[in-house]
Amino acid sequence: MSKFGQLATMVKAPRPQARVPVPVEGKTTLGAFGMSFDTSRAAQLDTFSTVSEVFTIVDRNADTFAQAAMEAEVVRKRSRRSSPARHPEQRAVTSHAVIDLLAEPNPHLDTYDYFYQWSQGVDLVGESFGLFAGPNGKMGLLPTEIWPMPSNIMIAVPDSREYLGGWMHLGPEGQRTPVKTSELMFTKRYNQRNPYRGIGPIQALMIDLDASRNAALWNANFFYNSAEPGGIIEFPDGISDADWETFVARWEDSHRGVHNAHRVASIEHGKWVNRAWSMKDMQFTDLRRMSREQILFGFGFPKTMAGQTEDVNRATALAAMTVHAHGITRPKLTKVKSTFERQLFPKFTGGESLEWEFQDPAPVDQELEEQLAESRTSRWVNLVGIGADPDSAAEHVGIEPITWNGFPEPGGSGSDNGGVVPGDGPDIDALPHARIEEARLMAEVAQKVYLAVANKVVTDAEARDVLRMAGWDIPEGPLPEMPEPAAPVPEPVPPGLEQEGSLVEVPELEALVRAALGTGR
Repeated sequence: MSKFGQLATMVKAPRPQARVPVPVEGKTTLGAFGMSFDTSRAAQLDTFSTVSEVFTIVDRNADTFAQAAMEAEVVRKRSRRSSPARHPEQRAVTSHAVIDLLAEPNPHLDTYDYFYQWSQGVDLVGESFGLFAGPNGKMGLLPTEIWPMPSNIMIAVPDSREYLGGWMHLGPEGQRTPVKTSELMFTKRYNQRNPYRGIGPIQALMIDLDASRNAALWNANFFYNSAEPGGIIEFPDGISDADWETFVARWEDSHRGVHNAHRVASIEHGKWVNRAWSMKDMQFTDLRRMSREQILFGFGFPKTMAGQTEDVNRATALAAMTVHAHGITRPKLTKVKSTFERQLFPKFTGGESLEWEFQDPAPVDQELEEQLAESRTSRWVNLVGIGADPDSAAEHVGIEPITWNGFPEPGGSGSDNGGVVPGDGPDIDALPHARIEEARLMAEVAQKVYLAVANKVVTDAEARDVLRMAGWDIPEGPLPEMPEPAAPVPEPVPPGLEQEGSLVEVPELEALVRAALGTGR
């Protein structure tokens, strides 16, 4: 088979377009309410370079998203019954054409830049285009490259029966190139007024963005025009056209520009009438602040991440990053996952069995993670202690499987007994806190049982059963003879075993405690 034939067999036939039961027409609401400024997609893209707040928000959104997307992996889809914690290696994909494509979308674009521009497009115009190209740059074959396309040069071609007939690409010199829907990857934020195109926060903020931009231009023109309030020059008797042109030229030469500010002006046959508002009257400081807050609100962007550090501490900063991750970054990752698995992966052999898996982009709260890990481990220990399968218990509590070798045998090595080496007695200082507490409780139970036997409250057999349930290794036969019970006498106890009251002085009890600690139960 020829190489072309091999490529042809690798490319899956495009999914047939679903027919639309009724015609669909896309409209836009931009330009309503008598707005005279430019609301085209090109103008929306230009806000990234003309409005500082938009640049900060879109740039940081794109950077955060690109970093999270680069950590995602292409893996095999898992069945609903499989557990990712038990068999993660069974889903790993180490070599595939899709992985190579995402590692280098095209010779002039790396992975970071691809995801960065994708986020830019979604934030600015609510959509993103990626044109597929095969070998030698031809469309329609196995995609080996992805070329991002600006939204303002892509025109939807609606179809009354097929919903979307395709796209028209506008070249720099007016060329029109038809593009099939199967030849590009299109992502959008759904627009009810125009289902063919996307919608983003910029469209909703165009009035506020225009006000913010005009306020900045007014400030600039204020300094450009001598940094003085404007006014009117009146000529009660009127002047000729020649005299007027001479006057205007002299005035601009003498008083226009910051370098000519505050120069004394002389007006021949005329008078100055001040008709302008001052900077204080215009309240541009409040206007810019309100516009900034409205832009942040439109994007759902935390003000802390925009560099506003008033009343900020570690807790509020962590909360802001968490809100940003959950409200902005994770929805974008979910959208890319859906787009890849529906429009890109099926073009490759075996691609339908792959999925794009990303990690939670939220920052890690180390203190909370430690508390959760301790709680889950304790639950695992409790489940295993009552006879549950260790692997099943680990899956149930949500932790990685832990190797369980059972309780150590008496007389085992030091490593099997928590680092305690058997001998004349255990090194109390070297015992872990949990084992010290365990020994204290066991000694307390033993003390009460021996007192109960001495006072004829329980029989020897009942006492042996109680001690065995408490973890003691009790030999068969009657318990050692006990002296008459006496009032507790304060006696020094080993460090770490302190408690209210004291243990009864019983040599057999001391030997059992040492044996339990030395063997680690």
